Amino acid sequence: MVRKLFFILILVLPGAVQAQFPPDPGDTTHRDTVYLMSPAEMTEVMRLPVFRRPESELIHIMPHQRYHFNVVMDVELNFGGTSRYAGLFFNTTDGYIGFTPPQPIEARDVLFPEIEDFTLTVISYKLGKIYTYRNRKASGEAPMQHLVSTSNTENHDYFDGNLMVSAPISNKNVTRNFCNGQYRGTLYKQDGLQTVWYLYSDEFGNHRTMPSSVQIQKYIGGWGVGFVQTSKGKFIVMEKSGNGSSYVRVVDIRPTIESFDPSDYKLMEQEFLTKGNQHLNEERENIARDEAKIAHHDHCQSEEMAIIQYRKANLERQERNLQISQSGNLIQNRDAQGVYLSLMDPLIKVDGEILETRLSICQSEYSLQQHPGDQRLSGKISCKRQLLSRLEQAKEQMQQIDHQYSNIVEANGRKARILMQVQARGGCD
Repeated sequence: MVRKLFFILILVLPGAVQAQFPPDPGDTTHRDTVYLMSPAEMTEVMRLPVFRRPESELIHIMPHQRYHFNVVMDVELNFGGTSRYAGLFFNTTDGYIGFTPPQPIEARDVLFPEIEDFTLTVISYKLGKIYTYRNRKASGEAPMQHLVSTSNTENHDYFDGNLMVSAPISNKNVTRNFCNGQYRGTLYKQDGLQTVWYLYSDEFGNHRTMPSSVQIQKYIGGWGVGFVQTSKGKFIVMEKSGNGSSYVRVVDIRPTIESFDPSDYKLMEQEFLTKGNQHLNEERENIARDEAKIAHHDHCQSEEMAIIQYRKANLERQERNLQISQSGNLIQNRDAQGVYLSLMDPLIKVDGEILETRLSICQSEYSLQQHPGDQRLSGKISCKRQLLSRLEQAKEQMQQIDHQYSNIVEANGRKARILMQVQARGGCD
């Protein structure tokens, strides 16, 4: 409650008033109230020390450091006619941003890490490090977990090719109002591209017209909106529009005093690596124990050994995947991404179920030899053979999908639907 009251006090500081007036006819971002910054506050917001500091002086963010933000933007994201809203936080001195996940309701622009659905992603200015902080809801008596995912950017930096800095962008003499008419942005476009940007600057007003073209040199923001340093000064990117009706738009800007302390957040990648190695060691011991037992069995040894070989191959695959998962960041490195996706491949599960079903059929047939005429066993064998046929057919369909679709996500989705159809038929127990 103290933090919320403090944030409300910020909004009524001397020199700042609430804008409550009809929107300009061209303004499509109307809200009942927006924060109307005083000239002094706008000057401070546009000071942007990060653009003046050498890269060697920029802070290298760490997953457990305390973050401080001095500017917040409410952002509307619209792709395909559906709007989502997010809070975009800036540290304009040390050069990092934070953002909340887009959601259908008005953006959460005050940070409350104590709530269960809290999520915040923090990105360094040069996009080398990306950390996502989230709470995992408690179950039963267990306490709420605080987790941070680095997407392996701790060891493998993320690099982003920014479209805006690739070539000069030109003034197309089209303007639009933003934030209830408080700011008028001018449309700029790069030749040969459909993407457009609306730029605003407090330095260009009644006495100065916006420049005919600018070369964007530096950028800090998210989803294509935020702050830019150009050949003609500093601007706010109020909107980025793409094909059709898709756009990302700033609907409010204001100074803020926000902090976030993630010192008690546990690294998910480290936990994944630790648990992965622990699982591999346990499975290796289990395989050795089970293989030794099979040597003393007097029936179905070949079916049991086929399962042992399957488990060994699966173990080798998991060991290899665990190594590859550390080879690059999970945002850009296709090999590292593929590791996590391959762990969810339904074909692996089908292979295992086929072997288990063959073993079950063999064991039931052996039991039937010991108890001839047992109708229950005969019925179970018949059911298992039908299940085996469905599983083998599902495997063939999944293998065809692997040949048809190079996108692992799409392929896994299609294979999962096939597996669900098999499982929906029920088992034989």
